[in-house]
Amino acid sequence: MTSDGSMFTKQTPYFAFCHGFNKDQKGVTVSFDAVSASLLMDVPEEGDGRYSALAKLITYNIDIRLPHDKFIELKDDMGYPEEGSWSRMDVSSGGKYTLAVRNADTDLNLDEEQPRAFLRQLSINELEPVKKRVALPRINTSRSEIKKLLIGKRIGGPTFISVYNVGQGLCCALCDEKSAAPLLYFDFGCGCYANAHTRPREMKFCFSQEPPIVLSHWHSDHYMGAKLLDDAALDMKWLAPYQYNVCTTTSKFAAFLHCNRNLLMWPDDLSYLNVPFGTIVKCKGGMLNRSGLALIARTYTTQGENEHSFKTLLPGDAGYDDICDSNMIFDAFVATHHGGDTTGNVPKSMGDEPIFAISYGNRNSYEHPKDQRMNDIMNAGWRRRLNTVDGNIALCWRGDNLPMLGCGGKECSLHIQQI
Repeated sequence: MTSDGSMFTKQTPYFAFCHGFNKDQKGVTVSFDAVSASLLMDVPEEGDGRYSALAKLITYNIDIRLPHDKFIELKDDMGYPEEGSWSRMDVSSGGKYTLAVRNADTDLNLDEEQPRAFLRQLSINELEPVKKRVALPRINTSRSEIKKLLIGKRIGGPTFISVYNVGQGLCCALCDEKSAAPLLYFDFGCGCYANAHTRPREMKFCFSQEPPIVLSHWHSDHYMGAKLLDDAALDMKWLAPYQYNVCTTTSKFAAFLHCNRNLLMWPDDLSYLNVPFGTIVKCKGGMLNRSGLALIARTYTTQGENEHSFKTLLPGDAGYDDICDSNMIFDAFVATHHGGDTTGNVPKSMGDEPIFAISYGNRNSYEHPKDQRMNDIMNAGWRRRLNTVDGNIALCWRGDNLPMLGCGGKECSLHIQQI
């Protein structure tokens, strides 16, 4: 076992945030984000010292795999394992549950010795100081700061939307038509942890235009590309929603950005903001998936003397009814939640051959995309489907040839393979 893995076995007990669970025919996998209880309690409850201390913590992604009958016992020990519930995890050779452990920052497997542990639900008195320390940074970002970041972003010509193949995650961009360089990223995620096998082995992104990164919500498959694919993204400015009840790894990531003055938080009282490339919307649902940010992108392209404008919906993982009026019409959209379960009616389409994209990884643990969701989309009139597993996508591109990278592919891996 690596030194990091040995450290894990010695730092018991842990506070474990439950990400939820997945069921299949053979059993149930329950996923956690864990941090040493003693080290977390050393983090101040408030002040700038909290963020610098959070940024230095070591956190772990842990899966517990159980047959269906044993899942009932786990629910008795820790309560219903829904997203956001917290447990105490005591590592012990005689523990009840076998742990599959990964370093949450590096996604390296540390479970060669397969440690075991006991679980129990945290009491209310235990939970309050944990949540105070793990809360996202409360940054008072003004509208003028957001406008300076986004409205000040010059869009000098025709643009299109890219959806990149990052495995079971999401990374989109508003790109300049001439060089295919991203002017803004929407999410910067990738396949990780149980879906690490879906992530590209190597991928180099483009930051030549110093693109800000708009984060839809605080789930790791929407931001961990900055850790696992190209850490140059950590030097960009990020605009993110303030969300409650996040895991320690998420808070650690946000604290790192904040300590480097690269994090702006969307104001609670701002429901939407019009920008040169569309509208950013604060979603109105609950839980992390449905309470973040979505982008209604407006792009245009030229063919000869003709100019064509397009409207594309980038929902992140939000329900369609969390974002906009059900009567709004789009030229293209990215299917929410990687083609998984969602809420609301599928967006209405326009044009003769409306197109939608799905970002997912082959053989992912969620079995995305769901057949029923795909049928719903096709039945709503969307005729063309593009999958990121088949390569990087350009939406609403009207050229005769694929978009060409300004660097010719020498500086990045963002060449477009599908239109």
